Amino acid sequence: MTLENIKCDVAIVGGGLAGGLIALALAKMRPELHVVLIEQGQSFGGNHIWSYFASDILPEHRW
Repeated sequence: MTLENIKCDVAIVGGGLAGGLIALALAKMRPELHVVLIEQGQSFGGNHIWSYFASDILPEHRW
């Protein structure tokens, strides 16, 4: 698939936290829309660990 032939109602460029949350909200609020999430990297989600409390992440997994 190439970018030239993608057909959608909404294209979100960037598959990090913000793009993923927008896609999730659109899927819930407007399920009739065809939403495409585009990410240039190898995987979605970015390179962040999001947490509210230090105890949520084991010490060996912290940066």
